[in-house]
Amino acid sequence: MSTIAKLKKDIKLGKKCVAHWLRMRTDPECKETPQGYDCPYCCEYGSSCRGCPIRKRMGATQCEETPFYDAKDAWFDKGLGRKGAKVWQHAATAELNFLRRIVRNLQAKLRRWEKPSGK
Repeated sequence: MSTIAKLKKDIKLGKKCVAHWLRMRTDPECKETPQGYDCPYCCEYGSSCRGCPIRKRMGATQCEETPFYDAKDAWFDKGLGRKGAKVWQHAATAELNFLRRIVRNLQAKLRRWEKPSGK
């Protein structure tokens, strides 16, 4: 797969990840979970994370060194009253912002690759 095709694919998956977390954060009835099988990147790259842009950015597998685990833990505690819901909202926002930065970085990289040479 060419670099441009890979970037386009990762941007598309990243946008799906953002939408997934946005649904979980905003819809109390959402049945999606922060588990790997609901994450478009995890579904695509598997537990090895080989080729995953998050792994490339952070240098770690399994989304270590990202806001993911705080958000996942908060998701399980969100039903524990107002404090749990507030912690969930904060953690989900951190994960959303992180994923949005990943997508923006991929988009910037794609623009550089698509830029005609010599100009």
